[in-house]
Amino acid sequence: MKLAEAQRIFEIESEILESYIARGLIRKANSGEDEYVDSDFERLGIIYMLVESGCHNDEIHHYLSLDDSTDEVTLLRKWRKNLHGEIRHKQKILDKMDNLIWEKKQEM
Repeated sequence: MKLAEAQRIFEIESEILESYIARGLIRKANSGEDEYVDSDFERLGIIYMLVESGCHNDEIHHYLSLDDSTDEVTLLRKWRKNLHGEIRHKQKILDKMDNLIWEKKQEM
C-alpha cells in the first residue's frame, strides 16, 4: 500500500504516518520503494492508540510482536493502570487550579 492511499483510507495525517515509519512501526514492503506492508496499516488503530497513550517505541514493538491474547491483555491492563494514574494526577492539578481561580475571583 502506498502512503497516500493509506492516508486517504485511514484518514491519518501524513506527518503521523511518517513518524510511525521513522519509528519502525510501519515497514517498507519488498515490492517497491513507495510500497509499505499492508498488515502494518491494518494495525494503525492499535498503533495510534498506543502512541497517544504514551507508550514508548520499544513497548509498542513488544506488544505488536505478542502472539498470545492473554499476554496482550496483561500488557494493556498494565498500561491502562499507568495511564489512569496519570489522569488522576492531572485531575488533582485541575481541581487545585479551579480552586485557585475561584479564590482569585472572590478577591475581585
